[in-house]
Order: sequence, then structure tokens, then C-alpha cells
Amino acid sequence: MIFIRILFILCDVWLAVHTVAGGLHLVSPPCEARIPATVAALHEARPALVLAGHCTGWRAKAALATGFPGRFMPLLTGGTYTFDAAKGGA
Repeated sequence: MIFIRILFILCDVWLAVHTVAGGLHLVSPPCEARIPATVAALHEARPALVLAGHCTGWRAKAALATGFPGRFMPLLTGGTYTFDAAKGGA
């Protein structure tokens, strides 16, 4: 999640991150070692919602579900996600 830190440094401000969505590519054994650091970096961004795709891997999804109770969902092909700015995003 280094891109989140770089964005905040370049903008010199903590931006409100509503949703992090995408494949986090933590499925292979070498990448699984990054799961704790990824969850910690996401906590720094304080997203209201975390949507993780299939290439995130089941171990990382389990860690995200534990780390973001009520705020984690699998990102599914064909899924529809609606965000309403008037209601604060989700």
C-alpha cells in the first residue's frame, strides 16, 4: 500500500479515502508475507470500505475481514457497487 503513503506525502494532506477496491495480488506464497503490512497500511488510510478481488487470495481476504469488520467485501466480477455522496459514500 505504498501508493497510499506516496499520495499523502505528495499532496501534503491526509485525504479521505472512502473505498479501496481492486486485486491486492497477495495470493502467492512470497506475496503472503506482505499481508500484515498491507492491512496495517490500509488502517492508516482509514477507508470506509475495502473491496478485494480474487487475486488478493483467501488468506489476505480473511485478514482483511478480521481487520475491517463490517467494512470488507469481496470484489466480484459482475458485482454492482453503488456509492451515494449524499449519504457519505456507501
